[in-house]
Amino acid sequence: MSGEEDVEVYVYNGFDEVPMDVTHVRVEPSVTVIPERAFKDREELIEVELPKGLVTIGDQAFEGCGSLTSVNIPSTVEEIRLEAFYECRKLSGVTLPEGLQRLGEWSFVSCDSLKSINIPPNLKTISQGTFLYCSSLSEVVSSEGIEVIGKDAFSKCKALESVTFPSSLRVIGNESFEGCIMLNEIHMHDAIEIDEMAFWDCNFTNFRIPPRVSHLNINFLGSNNSLVSLELSEHVTIEDDVNIVLGSLRNIKLPSDYVVDDTSSLPERFTSLVEAFSDDDNNTPILEALQHRFDDLPIHKICYYQSYHDNETNMQHLKREINPYSLAKRLDSLSVSNWREDLEDIISTFPEGANKRDRDTQAVYDKLATYESIKEGTSVLELALWKAKIDESHNKRARIDSEVGSRGQCRINCGADIVMRNLLPYLLPKLVAGEEEES
Repeated sequence: MSGEEDVEVYVYNGFDEVPMDVTHVRVEPSVTVIPERAFKDREELIEVELPKGLVTIGDQAFEGCGSLTSVNIPSTVEEIRLEAFYECRKLSGVTLPEGLQRLGEWSFVSCDSLKSINIPPNLKTISQGTFLYCSSLSEVVSSEGIEVIGKDAFSKCKALESVTFPSSLRVIGNESFEGCIMLNEIHMHDAIEIDEMAFWDCNFTNFRIPPRVSHLNINFLGSNNSLVSLELSEHVTIEDDVNIVLGSLRNIKLPSDYVVDDTSSLPERFTSLVEAFSDDDNNTPILEALQHRFDDLPIHKICYYQSYHDNETNMQHLKREINPYSLAKRLDSLSVSNWREDLEDIISTFPEGANKRDRDTQAVYDKLATYESIKEGTSVLELALWKAKIDESHNKRARIDSEVGSRGQCRINCGADIVMRNLLPYLLPKLVAGEEEES
């Protein structure tokens, strides 16, 4: 207790009715259960001392105690029941004991001053609506042991920005973080299942769907205009039956069987993607482009999905793609014909035995890496010269007329209409002297 001599302390024995104007309470050591509604709507209650040996805090025991600022829950408490601290709006300090095994539904709803909460290891489930409308809650510390986060458990926690889930967690329930408008970072393992609308209207810029989520209703994110990148596993199935808005989304690979019944809704829902892939009259190219994003780009595909596989699997995939046949494809991307011919000649003379051609293969890799680094350097120099040319004509203005759209104007203003040609032959005179080269 506060220790002030002039404070009248009410001693509660577990049976008598508590006066409505009580401000300070000490519960007798013999009490093991706070009965339901024992202190309900005691709006002037500021402080309560709970005894060691207490096991249960009953339904609505402290509901509506609007002046209660803190409560020290003894280590012996195993159960906090339904709505126990409902609308304790000034409650700013709570430590849940390690022995707590059950936290009832709606137990801390609208505790507006609660800033942090620890989830003890023996608590397996955060029940429905436990911390709903805790508008100041900004820190959640979860111990190993928690398995389920129930429906609406942290819904409308508007100050919550980051959450780390323990490896024991299996399910994130429906609307569990709905309306957490500041939540922009979560850390979770791959075995988690996410229910519909779990993160509706959060503030993520990047979100990775765990691989265990094989069936996804895309509306689980709600209308999120901050989301730039959404990572989906290769075999996820998407349902899309709600007109959500993901206007800033730019990075996604859609499954090949993803279908939108009404493509006319795409411009309003996926503004950035539609602008990048579609024309004015037809919105289907956006779907085709994102469904076939990695066609004929196997290494890009491996890199894109690498987080969904272990390192050994990723290396196996890479080794499969990096072989003489795949090298030939890479050679096609080189713009200088004699380099390509040189490597093709070496590859054609490879020994047939896999064990005998390791050294020859490595030589090709080394030479190819050299050529590609030169090409990369060429690109950098070309960009530098391109920028210099733009700087020379920095007063150039886009035409403002009905025939030039906003994308066209951006293209002109950024210098994308300036093309530098035949640059490569001047970079390596020893290699190309006297020869006709492509560029």
